Amino acid sequence: MRHDPAIIHEARVLRQVSLPIEALLWQELRDRRFRGLKFRRQAVVAGRVVAFLCASQRLVILAAGGKHVDSPTSGMLERLRWRVIVLDDADRADRPDAVLRRLAAVMET
Repeated sequence: MRHDPAIIHEARVLRQVSLPIEALLWQELRDRRFRGLKFRRQAVVAGRVVAFLCASQRLVILAAGGKHVDSPTSGMLERLRWRVIVLDDADRADRPDAVLRRLAAVMET
């Protein structure tokens, strides 16, 4: 499936300027460091840019306050059977360990 070139460009730009929690979380997710799973950063799903994507688990992580989150986006992804985690203001305490615990809990359901 080919994506709109403008969306791909947006994802590339967003990889250069990420929220602090995204940068910290990426260090824990990259190179299969979390449970051996492959995550992609600033990936395109259904015409939307998501902060992180694990295709094998059909899981996306959205960053509230960033360009990723709005209610229709998360609802649309859920209707497409993606599991969605939204990083909210509480997660912005630059604590990737709390986010990883939430991620592990979602994967166990």
